[in-house]
Amino acid sequence: MSAWLDNVKFNPTAGGTTDWTVSTGVSNYQTPALAGAVNGRAYVYFALDTVAAQWEIGTGNYNTTGPVLPRTTVLYNSAGTGTATGQSGAGTKINFTNVPQVSIVGVKEDLISIEEANTFTAVQQAQALSNIGGVSGGLVNKFRNGNFDTWQRGTAATTVTTAGAYTADGWIVLPTGASVSVDRQFSSLNLSFYSLRLTGATSVTDAIIKQRIESLMAAPLVSQNVTVQAKIFNNTGGSITPTLTVKRPTAQDNWAATTTDVNAVSLQACANGQWTTVAYTFAADASSYNGLEIAFDFGNNFSTNGKAIQICEADIRATPGITVGLNSAPPVPEMRPVGIEFVLCQRYYQQTTSAVANHGYASGWCFNSTVAFGYLQFPTMRATPTTAMTAGSTFQALLTASTFNGSAISITPYNQSSALIQLTVTGATAGAPGIIRDAGSNNSSFSLSAEL
Repeated sequence: MSAWLDNVKFNPTAGGTTDWTVSTGVSNYQTPALAGAVNGRAYVYFALDTVAAQWEIGTGNYNTTGPVLPRTTVLYNSAGTGTATGQSGAGTKINFTNVPQVSIVGVKEDLISIEEANTFTAVQQAQALSNIGGVSGGLVNKFRNGNFDTWQRGTAATTVTTAGAYTADGWIVLPTGASVSVDRQFSSLNLSFYSLRLTGATSVTDAIIKQRIESLMAAPLVSQNVTVQAKIFNNTGGSITPTLTVKRPTAQDNWAATTTDVNAVSLQACANGQWTTVAYTFAADASSYNGLEIAFDFGNNFSTNGKAIQICEADIRATPGITVGLNSAPPVPEMRPVGIEFVLCQRYYQQTTSAVANHGYASGWCFNSTVAFGYLQFPTMRATPTTAMTAGSTFQALLTASTFNGSAISITPYNQSSALIQLTVTGATAGAPGIIRDAGSNNSSFSLSAEL
């Protein structure tokens, strides 16, 4: 399918078999440039020489240099040598005796029909979806928490050191030179409610926001053209140009060694004080089934705590047929409902914090007078998790009708969905049933991590 232009008819510089270099507009018509023709976009032309009774309908991608409309594909002509139905199939150009007049037109193939099947490329399907504000289903966006709704580690301002750390679920922040502050902010955009804000400080020389994508999620992107996009709000005081780096591990989900597929390619410039969509299409390597790391690098633009950026509406998906390079018209990002996104995030990280004093965590029994056990079940994670918890004194065992304050605690996972809590107590009765719970101060918590 080709694009349309309004009221375009022009005189080319020559006839013959040459491409249509625009000379002048025909009286009462526009030239392609005046009608807003886009460089590289396909248009259908109708060339007519009434004197010699010669005509030709074809397509070409408009070039603003010239400007020229190539006669790339000849569909129909007066000699019957086009490629379309009823023509010879040769696709040869008419050798115009005189200089014809050339119009930009629409043909049957450019119209949507409900009476017969339509043929659309992947690029055209994506554009159609974008035009109507639609979102593809089926987990096409391989980022988790691309809408930045889920913050199991907390939404308040958090200091992230140069060692880097997870912040919003799935998203690693990595500063250079000094620590930065990260918190959740409103985005005020159509598709997302929240964003991640990164705020600088003295001596900060770089700031990266990145996500590692699990092999099972990355596998559908193998050997395809893949588009990455995000919305960026720039509050650094000047224009910035983020860069994109794409890496993959050399072994499945093992990030000890990596290969770089896209190295610090410049994204769109982001003017200060406004939201900008940054988007880039790259060719995913055949080994992308090992996983992918997508890193947005915001450079040396955070030298004070008055400089910040926000990021939201992040999306990465296969976009067959899209040209590699900067993408000025990415598909509408898929922002999944928070209930769906939260479950996906729990595959990698789970944080459980006491909601009230004496919040119960696990049922169990007293193994002996000094050890109380609790059996913990949780949503299945990517791998057997590592654990972290507050001090044993923040937990207690409620055994039958008596409470026993903890002095030490450990959580030992059995597998990807269960673990044993072991709380050290004093004076308990062996075999007594009960629960492991918050000690009463509402300050206990533990986390399970299967992050990449």
